[in-house]
Amino acid sequence: MTNPVYVAMCVHIRFKKENRIGPSKCYQSQSRPVTCTTGCIDGYKGTFGNYCNETCSTGCLPGKSTCDRDGRCTVGCINGRYGNNCDGKCSTGCYNGTCNRNDGSCIYGCISGKSGPTCTNDCSKNCIICSQNENKKCSQCFLIMIIYNNGN
Repeated sequence: MTNPVYVAMCVHIRFKKENRIGPSKCYQSQSRPVTCTTGCIDGYKGTFGNYCNETCSTGCLPGKSTCDRDGRCTVGCINGRYGNNCDGKCSTGCYNGTCNRNDGSCIYGCISGKSGPTCTNDCSKNCIICSQNENKKCSQCFLIMIIYNNGN
């Protein structure tokens, strides 16, 4: 005699209806054991994983998180985030809070007093703006005026 649970599962898969015995968010063309190898069904955007039960990063674009079955954001990252899963945060030293989606390097340069590709290095003392490369050559310094009184 056929196992009734298995029969019910096959009927649900055959007619592409929700599989209430296995993962209900998968495309139902999978074999046993059921895992979401081809993705999650429409209406379950924002989830990923073998059973479509993991939530995409809140750093993914647009609005409701969208990612592929491995959790990588498919459209891009919201401003201020980077990485495959958009879980990295851009440095607070990045001008305009914007960085490269792949490596976190600052797109528009650094705020005053910061240097380096990710603007995490401090410029040398008394320097407002320094170059982005490793030598951190100062291109704009604080003006320091010392006034001596010769007793007059």
